[in-house]
Amino acid sequence: KLLRFPVEGQALERRSGQPVRLLAQGDVEIGAVDGRLSLLGAKGVEITTPGTLGMTAGEVSVQGRRGRVTLQELAWVGRSLAAHVGRVRVVGEAIETLVDRVLSRAKRSYRFVEEGEHLRAGEIDHRASGNLHLRGQNAIVNAETIVKVDGGQIHLG
Repeated sequence: KLLRFPVEGQALERRSGQPVRLLAQGDVEIGAVDGRLSLLGAKGVEITTPGTLGMTAGEVSVQGRRGRVTLQELAWVGRSLAAHVGRVRVVGEAIETLVDRVLSRAKRSYRFVEEGEHLRAGEIDHRASGNLHLRGQNAIVNAETIVKVDGGQIHLG
């Protein structure tokens, strides 16, 4: 059933201060067959449902001065993610990353670990173009086969 307003001799009326309400029983579809559909609100636009809110589009664009998303759980699945931000801050209980490869490039890198840090790897290769400093109250190096120290000079003690 197609409704058109204003119908001759009729108009949408409302009491002063009350919102205009368009109500229908069952499913409702609003469409623009040969053009765009725009929802405008001078003071905002709200979409509320106790059910599922779904959006499907060939491309999605969201623009605004500020944004906030509050969800109890979020699952994001995609082929790639490109983010260009000035600063990222993540506060949480745990971060778990499962990937085939991690590559990080930085001018400076700092990491502060209050308790222990554990690394298990097939091989470890640390290189410094300048000095390499390993410092601690105690240093223990264990090897099953060979411990090799090579340098122009070796100072022990």
